[in-house]
Amino acid sequence: SIISLTYLFFFSGFFSLNLNSVQSESLFFATKIYLISASICFLTGEISKNYSQIDKVWSIIPIIYVWYFTFESDFDLRMLLMSTLVSIWGIRLTLNFGRRGGYSIYFWSGEEDYRWKILRNKTLWLKPHLNWSLFNLFFICFYQTGLIFLFTLPILAAWTGGNEISFFDYLIGFLMLLFIIL
Repeated sequence: SIISLTYLFFFSGFFSLNLNSVQSESLFFATKIYLISASICFLTGEISKNYSQIDKVWSIIPIIYVWYFTFESDFDLRMLLMSTLVSIWGIRLTLNFGRRGGYSIYFWSGEEDYRWKILRNKTLWLKPHLNWSLFNLFFICFYQTGLIFLFTLPILAAWTGGNEISFFDYLIGFLMLLFIIL
């Protein structure tokens, strides 16, 4: 994901994603949010020994990213539609995760993903704590948080700066809402 972010910053013009100064600054700030959230997930996981901290923000942080970009765009209509749909999706996932015991009054606890326990106990090269910590840092925290960040970035392509929202935007929005409900 770090390679993808680097590619996005340096080669975005290749795909006609010519970012203006406000968009570039917003992307840079959102990248800081990514780095801070991944670091917090890592530190919280290491301290609590619950390595599923990313699961707690998986459905919440995309909402933060898209609304930040929407705010910076002065509430572009297409981005407003996208942010509303992402929020509905994120709220649905958050409620489902909460019902399954993923959240606790103590934010660092809650249910750990069963796969991490199996992987930690059955994979020999992850047995030393240093190796597990590196796996936690790079794969569990930075890679997965980076995926979340990257799948919210299409909103940058929608940040057109004044294009009217079209029938197809409403149609796609309706279909996404339908699929979320189903």
